[in-house]
Amino acid sequence: MNYDFFAAQNDVQTILDFIFSETDLILYELNSANGKDIRSFQKTEDVLKVFNFSNRHNPDSKFQLWSPKFKGDLVFQKIELNPLYCKGHTFRYSTEGWGLIQLYFGRLHKNILESSTLQLQSEKRALIWESTYKYLGAVNKWDWKEVQSTARKIKYQIHNKMAVKKNNGYGILKGAEAYVKF
Repeated sequence: MNYDFFAAQNDVQTILDFIFSETDLILYELNSANGKDIRSFQKTEDVLKVFNFSNRHNPDSKFQLWSPKFKGDLVFQKIELNPLYCKGHTFRYSTEGWGLIQLYFGRLHKNILESSTLQLQSEKRALIWESTYKYLGAVNKWDWKEVQSTARKIKYQIHNKMAVKKNNGYGILKGAEAYVKF
């Protein structure tokens, strides 16, 4: 599943409020800052303390969503960095797992709003790559019906309940309406 939509900062807050009140999902950074651990969030206000979605120079606003109901392995992969090119930092982490739901929020820059994305890979695709990425554990440990159901629930909420317009399959949320021109 891959769903693109437009969401301004106040829309992001509404989406996060839904995720944290209507699901048991935990939001993890896709990548940590250099030299830092991955941060996780279970409240909208904690996310908004760290991320300003209207600021182009904000830290990366890409997240992985995971629930204990998914049953699969959540992996924090350490990535070695060359300190000569990373202001002395030698590592960062990425959040990985076969059945994670990706939520990437587009940012506003010079009055242009990037699209946001909700996506996940299929069990079929994960099985194709399982032998290549053994460190992610077994694909069959994941409850793929639960993963799919949760992703569809979020997509339905965004596309059918929050979007005030739709264009070419994109949902356009209320706050984003002023920035999106088709």
